[in-house]
Amino acid sequence: MKVILEIEGKRVRLEDKLELKLECLPKKIENGKFYEFFVEGWRIFPFQKPILLFSIGDYHNPLASIEITEQTAYMLAGGVFTKGQYYVRKTIKS
Repeated sequence: MKVILEIEGKRVRLEDKLELKLECLPKKIENGKFYEFFVEGWRIFPFQKPILLFSIGDYHNPLASIEITEQTAYMLAGGVFTKGQYYVRKTIKS
């Protein structure tokens, strides 16, 4: 589910999964660990609700069940970005 809103002329995406480029993923994802993320665009992720972590382009093989623990949207060099932290609840074997 991607819901796109516009707030003050900026597009905001409400997300139900976290999609990261392969080079932005940790080499090894471990249960019970916290990891940081950085994505282009203004994204809003649910708190205290498990969502799936995917590598962009590989939507049939989720990597883990995660919870977003921090998220901040900000402007940098004229673009909007979202950064934050997620907690790995359970890795998923593919």
